[in-house]
Amino acid sequence: MSDQASQYRAALYLFLLAGLLCFWAAWKGSQGLFPPEIGLTIGLLGVGCLFVGGWFGMKGARVKLEERQKKADAIALITLAAFLKDKSDEELEKAIAKGGPAGEAAALVLERRRNGIVGRASGAIAKQPDLN
Repeated sequence: MSDQASQYRAALYLFLLAGLLCFWAAWKGSQGLFPPEIGLTIGLLGVGCLFVGGWFGMKGARVKLEERQKKADAIALITLAAFLKDKSDEELEKAIAKGGPAGEAAALVLERRRNGIVGRASGAIAKQPDLN
């Protein structure tokens, strides 16, 4: 979980705790510990805290889902690139022209080939950097 999602979760728990404390104080106010106006105000504040906590919870859940989706997209892109690495340059150009995720993966594979990072489908050996 990212820092942003954990911050939203912390805010959710904080506002939930504040809402429950407000409801406890409102309940005590209904028993005569506070004047009725203060008890009602604290009760409304508790409802507001619960709504804000729910908003933070939904926002945190949305962030978590977006992170999962990004991770799944990255895995799918890597899988497509692994499948496309054995294709010829012409086939990769056709896939790039079609677009979509396969086109993006094909562009990645073609770029890596042109930079000499990955061997070609024709069996040529990839260029290795000189270490000396």
